[in-house]
Amino acid sequence: MSLYTQYRNQGFCVIPLSAAGIPLVQWSQYMTTLPTEKESAAWNADSFGLICGEVSDIVAIDIDTDDAQIIAQIEALAGSSPLKKCGSKGYTAFYKYAGEKSTVWKRNGQVVVELLSDKRITTIPPSPHRVTGKPYTWLMGDLSHELPTLPFSFIAVMNALFPSPARVDMPSYRSEELEEVSFAEAEDMLNYVSPEITYQEWIAIGMALKDEFGDSAFHLWDNWSAKGSGYSAGAMRTHWRSFNGAGYGIGTLVYFAQDGGWIKKYDSIAHVDWEIDLSYLDKKTVKERKQLVAHGLVGDIAQWITETASRPQPQLALGAALTFVGMVKGHKVETITNLRTNLLVMSIAPSGGGKDDPLKAIDILADAVGLSEHLLSEPTAGTSLLKGLKTDAGRVGLWAIDEFGRYLAHVTSKNSGNYQKEIIDYVIKMFGRASGTIRGKKFANEKMNPRINIVNPHLCVIGASVKEHITDNCTSKDAIDGFLNRWILFESLERPRMKLGKKNVEVPQSIIDAIQKIIADDPNGKYPIGEDDKPLVRQVRYTPEAYAMVQQYQEEVENLVDNSPPILQALYTRNYEHTTKIALILSDDEFIRVQDLELAIAIVAESNKLVVDLTGLISDNEQEKMVHKLLAVIKAHAGKGGITHSELIRRSKFLNAKSRKEILSDLVQSGEVIADLVGKSYIYR
Repeated sequence: MSLYTQYRNQGFCVIPLSAAGIPLVQWSQYMTTLPTEKESAAWNADSFGLICGEVSDIVAIDIDTDDAQIIAQIEALAGSSPLKKCGSKGYTAFYKYAGEKSTVWKRNGQVVVELLSDKRITTIPPSPHRVTGKPYTWLMGDLSHELPTLPFSFIAVMNALFPSPARVDMPSYRSEELEEVSFAEAEDMLNYVSPEITYQEWIAIGMALKDEFGDSAFHLWDNWSAKGSGYSAGAMRTHWRSFNGAGYGIGTLVYFAQDGGWIKKYDSIAHVDWEIDLSYLDKKTVKERKQLVAHGLVGDIAQWITETASRPQPQLALGAALTFVGMVKGHKVETITNLRTNLLVMSIAPSGGGKDDPLKAIDILADAVGLSEHLLSEPTAGTSLLKGLKTDAGRVGLWAIDEFGRYLAHVTSKNSGNYQKEIIDYVIKMFGRASGTIRGKKFANEKMNPRINIVNPHLCVIGASVKEHITDNCTSKDAIDGFLNRWILFESLERPRMKLGKKNVEVPQSIIDAIQKIIADDPNGKYPIGEDDKPLVRQVRYTPEAYAMVQQYQEEVENLVDNSPPILQALYTRNYEHTTKIALILSDDEFIRVQDLELAIAIVAESNKLVVDLTGLISDNEQEKMVHKLLAVIKAHAGKGGITHSELIRRSKFLNAKSRKEILSDLVQSGEVIADLVGKSYIYR
């Protein structure tokens, strides 16, 4: 019989801990209920955590000082206990539970003594100490002893001896105004609260989490705090231990989260009679990616790219076709709201998945139709991008970038020069100024370096990357607000088999004719410029049915934005702009038709799903990146019944043993991963 089972049979709630003292089970469920005999029999870790309070009918006085005078005072107030244990300094004495609340007493900012009751854990013998590695020992007795209760006046007298600083008022809610908050909801709420809040507010968030969930919420608070500039890993445990339950409740977290845009439940937007997929609003819903098939010229180009690729990727081919036709139609057409066909597209696929094939096809296609001068080379600075677009490409250009994620790392790192960082800045600025003017940097010596201004710059970009390189080189702030919300994303989860043999990559004449018709139909030239230095564009109007649809869609977008948290509003406000641009690219005549809009809406919806998914994988610090990497390894074995411990070690050599243990403990505690301690395996939940 295991020690866990023996303790359970004695009425004590004891759970397994990691070597770092972190619970290896989601222990909030055991705050009020003992584990079953089957559960405790399956636990076989070497460290033991006793959950204090009502569930074990026990409280502990944890003396965290070697000051003999203070120890004598506490012993005189608490009375003698027949059960004591020791880890490093001081000792812990146990008493019978009588409804006491967990409390911390400090002197000169340092924790002196703690009363461990409900929602608190204490490590018990023979567990090894998480710092010294030496086992905890019983100084007196064991858990079979009959325990006394603490004197009724103990807490009041301790409060007088160790007074707490005055509490600063903080906005909160009364408990009767709140619905129950789950652990997962609290984790979600923290996404809407900036860790850069004031010190007192930061402390209040920690107190609120501990008050509601006990020590199980420490890693929620720690992971959230780690995103802030003032984070100090060494001080986190000390602060946490000082939260004595007399501070702020969970309503404080609710207040800050709602102030940041958190909404408890999102109502789905009613659909019109034509289908728009808005299921990505439910971030917990996991669906297969839709296979989007285009019509007309875009569809023909996408099909040709797919058929000639060494590793066919239809979705990535569609992204390339849209980008190329968007460039072809530059300075040719616009919508009734003056939107042009300049598009930023990102193609995401596994390494070796053929994501570069569509980029190679663009080169072949541009040569075949006489537009190769409009393909931009990789710029070395922001100024060279502007010069290449204006001088070499005549204001209409397409920039295709392989390994886009690596390129981002190169031009946005802290070691990059300002001239490199300007490249992405200009890309973002030109996205919204296709019918306006982009103004370059003004240099001190204008004769040597004249300022470059471009009227109606038309830049299309397509970048190909593996997902990890994008998430590694974006911050959570960039992800939706400012960067990714301007891009249309296409993703393939597959790595198709390579097609062997020589392929015929010749561009079909029908595609060449269709592209040259767009260019050559204009008697004023390929990309004509008027007397006011602006291109001579024509408006493409909607059919009556399409116009009614786009009005309905615009209203839906407004409702969607109004009912979304701020971080998603920045994404959804681009829906109408993206949709009408793509519909204009898909149009093959003088009108935007219903089928153009339907496909454009579907493409934008799928792209939004991807942006939201990517944002969830973006890490703002190295610790988060390692967590996501390890979780990805476990997820990859989700359909195989989990991954064994030995296999996990083999596939996660990017972590040292200590870090791996700590991250696994966090994942198990959060409920994302189930630890099968008997089979020594891990399963993604």
